[in-house]
Amino acid sequence: MLMVSRMASLIVAAALLGVLAACGPVRSTIVLIQADEALKEARELGSAEVAPYPTTLAQELIEKAREEQGYSSYDTATKLAEEARALARDAVKLARQASATAEDKSEQDKPEGDKSDGDKPEGDKPEQDKSEGDKSEGDKPEQDKPEQDKSEGDKPEQDKPEQDKPKQDKPE
Repeated sequence: MLMVSRMASLIVAAALLGVLAACGPVRSTIVLIQADEALKEARELGSAEVAPYPTTLAQELIEKAREEQGYSSYDTATKLAEEARALARDAVKLARQASATAEDKSEQDKPEGDKSDGDKPEGDKPEQDKSEGDKSEGDKPEQDKPEQDKSEGDKPEQDKPEQDKPKQDKPE
């Protein structure tokens, strides 16, 4: 009976040791899978265009985590994968926000009611928002206007035409 009890405790100890030894590889693999899934979701939402920095950095960190996992540096691999997972989740949030903003804007641009713009009298048509590119010269803020020519009095002496400069006597 004593022998069976001792053997059972050795088996339990060996199993516990095996579980503890596998913690690093299992944990880093789980976090890597979560980071991969978050990055995949972010890319499907178009994060490469909306949030290129977190998307690219998450991909690079995942690759580095896999490399570290290959060297049995499971703690480092786990930390890199956790950072990649956080960045990928940020990219997902940014892509969703951009998508929601685009949907809101498209809903605002649609005319109200069933009438088309052609059926509405001229005074009832909604005024269209002018985008940055549609502004006329008069609507642009001062810093966007091209620099206008300075008046003749503001120009430095060397920029004035020859007839405006005082004539200097040339030594002969």
